[in-house]
Amino acid sequence: MAKAINEDAKAKEQHFCDELDDMCIRNSAQFASCSLVPQCAFFGGIVAQEIVKYTGKYSPLRQWLHYEIFDILPEGQVNREPMNCRYDDQIKVLGREVQEKLGNVNTFMVGAGALGCEYIKAFALMGLGCGPNGKVHCTDNDNIEVSNLNRQFLFR
Repeated sequence: MAKAINEDAKAKEQHFCDELDDMCIRNSAQFASCSLVPQCAFFGGIVAQEIVKYTGKYSPLRQWLHYEIFDILPEGQVNREPMNCRYDDQIKVLGREVQEKLGNVNTFMVGAGALGCEYIKAFALMGLGCGPNGKVHCTDNDNIEVSNLNRQFLFR
């Protein structure tokens, strides 16, 4: 379908590509419906910065951003069968074996401030430490202040 669209654009003298990358098109089509937490956070940060720039404080981007992470795809045959859980998109992209490894990670995080709260949320959304042998430990020796509550959603 992509080749037909490209050929049609070429015939109409519109924007077209001289050469299409079959693997890129296949991967884009296969994983277009999947949402990965770290990737969403990355794009959310870019969009937030562009909105701040649009308000006049800085100049917005007037260029293209090419972001492609097909290098993270596992090589060879991978069991990508969904498990009917919140991690199905991640399983479709990375496979069950990677999800099981993420679930069984034991990690220790120092700090539950603004960034620490975001990391804990991302860990939970990715399933990091959520498996039968996984754990996430977090420590913070700081006091919670009212002025920080808008950035630290774990506290009231």
